[in-house]
Amino acid sequence: MRLALPLWIVFLTLSTLKVYSQSTPSEYTCSLAQVENDIKAVTELINQSQQGSASPTLRKALQCAQKLGEKKLEAQALLNLGIIEFRQVGPRDVPTKLFLESLELFTNLNDIEGIVRCNLQLGVLNFDIRNFETAINYFENILNTQTENTRMRGLAHYLLALSFSELKEFEKAEQMFDLAVNEIEQTDNVFHLQIQAFKGKMYSNKGENERAVEILEAVLIEHKETISEEGFAPIFAFLSTAHLQLQHYNKAIQFGKKAYNLSLGRGSNTVYLREAEASLYQAFYAIGKMDSAYFYLEALKLLNDSISSQQVVQRVTEMSGQYEFQQKLRTQKAQQELKDRLAEKEIERQKLIRNLLFLGFVLVGIFAFIFFRQRTKISLERDRSDNLLLNILPEEIAQELKENGKAEARNFDMVSILFTDFKGFTEASAKLTAGELVSEVNTCFEAFDAIVEKYNIEKIKTIGDAYMAAGGLPVPTKHSVKNTVRAALAMQTFVTKRKAEHAAKGKPAFEMRVGIHTGPVVAGIVGVKKFQYDIWGDTVNTASRMENHGEIGKVNISKATYELLKDDPQFTFESRGKIEAKGKGEIEMWFVSKNE
Repeated sequence: MRLALPLWIVFLTLSTLKVYSQSTPSEYTCSLAQVENDIKAVTELINQSQQGSASPTLRKALQCAQKLGEKKLEAQALLNLGIIEFRQVGPRDVPTKLFLESLELFTNLNDIEGIVRCNLQLGVLNFDIRNFETAINYFENILNTQTENTRMRGLAHYLLALSFSELKEFEKAEQMFDLAVNEIEQTDNVFHLQIQAFKGKMYSNKGENERAVEILEAVLIEHKETISEEGFAPIFAFLSTAHLQLQHYNKAIQFGKKAYNLSLGRGSNTVYLREAEASLYQAFYAIGKMDSAYFYLEALKLLNDSISSQQVVQRVTEMSGQYEFQQKLRTQKAQQELKDRLAEKEIERQKLIRNLLFLGFVLVGIFAFIFFRQRTKISLERDRSDNLLLNILPEEIAQELKENGKAEARNFDMVSILFTDFKGFTEASAKLTAGELVSEVNTCFEAFDAIVEKYNIEKIKTIGDAYMAAGGLPVPTKHSVKNTVRAALAMQTFVTKRKAEHAAKGKPAFEMRVGIHTGPVVAGIVGVKKFQYDIWGDTVNTASRMENHGEIGKVNISKATYELLKDDPQFTFESRGKIEAKGKGEIEMWFVSKNE
């Protein structure tokens, strides 16, 4: 028997509802039974990839569910509408909104299955627009629920493997692939084909293209009798990429065209369509067929602009961030309401005591003491909460949050991103106890905190032994670029001096690289638990490359940062020429130092 399910349908057809007849909008009668029947019928159409005409009826069912106050049916309708929108080639902010609305309803109902399905859809959508870090958060949400659905956990591990592979975290990807295989039945040919296909893609990402071709061709042979050609779209797309990297341009074109034809017009196959178009463009360009190369380049540009332009990714990120933040506020509001109720009961108790002991002067005095102590405690707790908020967020963002109940994500045109990383951290950790290691890192980071405060730049976060800061946000300043470089130089001075002091005592100490790049970013609050102020954009990735390609004891800056400071007499610059940076090509870099 040949199976004809495209890859993403495995992700998007997880409803377990039974099938009933579907009415047309013109015949619609708003009743509970009608809504249940229509949602179940549409779910079956989605499972069979025949949802094209289902949207009008589903929208009628949604309106009726809202009118009847049936929250679970409303959530199911929103989820199915999101799936239908996602399967179309178009901007991904529309299905994101539907999925988030569905997730909110399922969360309020404590419906674990619905919560898991919504997180899955949101993760796949963010993977589709290459927003891999956000996708990982949603897939990990699935694993953190109490679901006993082994297949769902297998899908989550599989999708985490894909995301880690795209982020070049191959060790984690291998672990997730192995977990996925163990949790999915061996008889599931389609799913095992997908795992092997993306394992081949992972090897291609690693630059091991011959190994990738070997794996992908073996999958073709293994499943040619059990899965229809339509199911091989990912295999053909990834084979095209691998052959392109091996400079087998004719084979790249051969497999690329197959993937292109199988994926064209299928909203759930945009990942493969994008892969095929990119490969075909580069292969035709390499052999000098410019008309064909231009055709596929234009097709690729149109696809990217339609589903994952910068504006679309920003809107998706903002909606996700706003949803998570609103969930945090709702939790805080519920906690505050509970505290208020307890406080009201306490006031009533105090009134009762006061009435009973009205004639007792001493007891009245005791009551007054208790009352003022409680009021002082509340004031202290309020001050403590304010200080804690300022510890987590920039002052301007914290103030906006307190005044408006939310803080909007913002675009910044010119922000200088600073990354540090300790060299030899693993070796040093082997020579120190756990307490000594944490103490040494903390000493350095406390010094860095004081430096960023001195130069009026913003600490973003620490990641293991790495420290990230930014100049020019949340309030842009005239000297933010200069101050970021001065902070980086001060950090290097501190680490170098501490290294010398430790060496004189025969104790191990860290050495450090620092990199800086300047450009546009998106900044905002993310997370529900342990939320934080964070930044996104290609500027962040380039700043990380500046640190990766720096040298011990020096500050490495990009051309963009150099151009803004080259005429400043306080600094001396040493050109390093163009250096190949992973994922970025050749980048011009300079070392910067301070004139004495």
